[in-house]
Amino acid sequence: TNEIVSENDYINEGCLPVYAQGLSSGGHFVSSILPNAMKALNLQDLRGYLSQISVPADKERIEDIPAVFITMNRDTKIEKPVALAVRKMNSKIGETKALHIKLPPIPLTDTFFSDRIGGYYSAEISTEMVRSLHNCDIINDSNEIIRNPRKPEKKPKWKNCLKRFASASADSMVSDESPLAEVLNTAFGMHESSRDGVKEALTFLKDRAGNPKISDCNKK
Repeated sequence: TNEIVSENDYINEGCLPVYAQGLSSGGHFVSSILPNAMKALNLQDLRGYLSQISVPADKERIEDIPAVFITMNRDTKIEKPVALAVRKMNSKIGETKALHIKLPPIPLTDTFFSDRIGGYYSAEISTEMVRSLHNCDIINDSNEIIRNPRKPEKKPKWKNCLKRFASASADSMVSDESPLAEVLNTAFGMHESSRDGVKEALTFLKDRAGNPKISDCNKK
């Protein structure tokens, strides 16, 4: 097809579209600093960016490039300013080139742990773990975590509840180190990185960015 030929032409020229993704302070970097920096250095133009859990700067120069912001519903400090910024960006540009993806808390289905960190827990063990969390009153009837796993506590309830499973998989249960702790943090959904929404974001960027001009790829 013409589309395949066109894409092959870009590959042969070493001219694939350039996108950027940043998390938290990195999200501010890709949305507020990188687009102009690439222009100033005469590099290939940035075709779009994905910013996770980060608020655009108040005085940010709004670029006419596609942008996606991913926030978490419980992180209202970030979610509300991003919603306002996206409305302003689309209003200024005059078309939908900015997208706001909002992530709700993730229900812990029976296969939650095996789906997300299957290298550590089987589907059968995952079901047992979710049942234990119910018995410990850590998740509600909607299978959502009630209490932020990151909240400092001398004896975190979730750790006591899942200790035997973590020990069997050599999981340290240490925040920012433990796979188990990280997926629980993401499920609670306060201020975390997440794979959820990324595919939708990349599809949005690709559909709206188009391909760069071959001449732009010769920039050094």
